[in-house]
Amino acid sequence: MITLGIVGIGKWGQILINEFSKNSNIINCVSKGNSKNKKWLKKEYPKIKFSKKYDTILENTDIQGVIIATPIKTHFKLAYQALTAGKHVFVEKTISEKSIEGKKLLKLARKNNLEIFVGYEFLYHSIFQKLKNIDKNEKILELKCEWYKFGLFNENIFYDLVSHFISISIDLFGLPNEIKIIEKISITTKCDITRLELKYKNNKKVSIYINRVANSKRRIINIITEKNLYIWENEDLFKFKKSNNKKINLKYTSPIENESKQFLKEINKSKHDYTNAINAIDALKLIESER
Repeated sequence: MITLGIVGIGKWGQILINEFSKNSNIINCVSKGNSKNKKWLKKEYPKIKFSKKYDTILENTDIQGVIIATPIKTHFKLAYQALTAGKHVFVEKTISEKSIEGKKLLKLARKNNLEIFVGYEFLYHSIFQKLKNIDKNEKILELKCEWYKFGLFNENIFYDLVSHFISISIDLFGLPNEIKIIEKISITTKCDITRLELKYKNNKKVSIYINRVANSKRRIINIITEKNLYIWENEDLFKFKKSNNKKINLKYTSPIENESKQFLKEINKSKHDYTNAINAIDALKLIESER
């Protein structure tokens, strides 16, 4: 079983510990030391050693990889140190604050023959995997993506929310010819509502609408193919035809567990293909160009 360390045990760090622990051995955790989070770790995972010093992970030769679940502004430094120390890296999106930093991480990973993997959970959702299969049989022509929620207002709407939909677009269609912000509304922060459009050479199109001051919580993607309309709403997928509408029943597996398994699989490869990291850098470039 692969041995890992993790940096950050806030809300998302705890989720990652839960999922990664199903298929790997996490032995060290580094955090600033929030007392509530420390109590959670001690209660739920008493065997994981806690420290405030990152060197306890970097210098531990038993640890093969590092999970980074900290604020985006810290991603580059922490990932660079881990790769320099000979550790594989799983870093939550986005890979870094700037695409030039992401490129440096990728270059270092390649040089040291290490995996660098970026956590975009929707790419590993069972519904998204189903959509990729649908695309093989009835080409997807257009995506209409909408996300309604309230908060969080300490997040950057482009890095934390828009990037999810852009990662889906790149995975399905590749890089767009054009990306354009149609709308950008400030209410409590610099941007709380935004609308973007991605256009492709082959007339494929992706529209993205994010509203984080909504009074309801809903995430929906309309998928228009050559033959049908599909709707991915929260955790459900529906198929709409003129004759009948039906819910598509899928075996649900945790997307975070799925991506953790993929990261662990990549670690075991003698040669890494880095597609995940390359797409993550491309997504960041698009965000930089328009935000």
